Amino acid sequence: MQPRGSTSLRLGLVAAVAYFVAHACGWSSLALVTKPLPALCLFAFLLPVRNRDGALIAGGLVLSALGDLLLEASPALFLPGLVAFLLAHVAYVAAYLGRTRALHLGRLVPVALFTGFGFTQLEPHLGAMRAPVLAYVVVITVMVWRAAAQIGEDRTGELRPWLATSGALMFAVSDLMVGWSRFVDPDAGLKLPLMLLYWGGQTLIAASTRRD
Repeated sequence: MQPRGSTSLRLGLVAAVAYFVAHACGWSSLALVTKPLPALCLFAFLLPVRNRDGALIAGGLVLSALGDLLLEASPALFLPGLVAFLLAHVAYVAAYLGRTRALHLGRLVPVALFTGFGFTQLEPHLGAMRAPVLAYVVVITVMVWRAAAQIGEDRTGELRPWLATSGALMFAVSDLMVGWSRFVDPDAGLKLPLMLLYWGGQTLIAASTRRD
């Protein structure tokens, strides 16, 4: 790993810890500043971007940082934040399609069952947000499926497909936890686990990027 990349990852870890401290202490300004930093540090980890795969993942990370900022800034910005994360998932899907076009439809079934079940738990509480959340769930379903479709298609023997799939699953679970906290039970105490899953998932997705 390049020294610059190591530095970026260390800074991202420091920012994540600072966010949790700020959140626990009620320091809203510090939380607003630190929440998007881990994704931006992962973006810096990918620099310089030398190919389409890296550019798409880097774009997804920047969009994720924007989503972090919007969601942390105000509950009224939930929909714009949702759109930012939806576009991040679209960027990841485009990157994954560039790695393989193999369908592997059998891998879509368990993913769709999982995300579909999650949506059924949220749906009674969504109200006017039903359509945007449904669109989001469809996109994250495709994202996880296209990540899983890479397994067995990379002939280099590297772990990139497994990193992408694990990261996509972690990201999807964290998204469903965000939905539960937002629409069903704001006092569920999910902030720590969902952020750990989210940042862990983003890290694995970034690590799956082709660096050549």
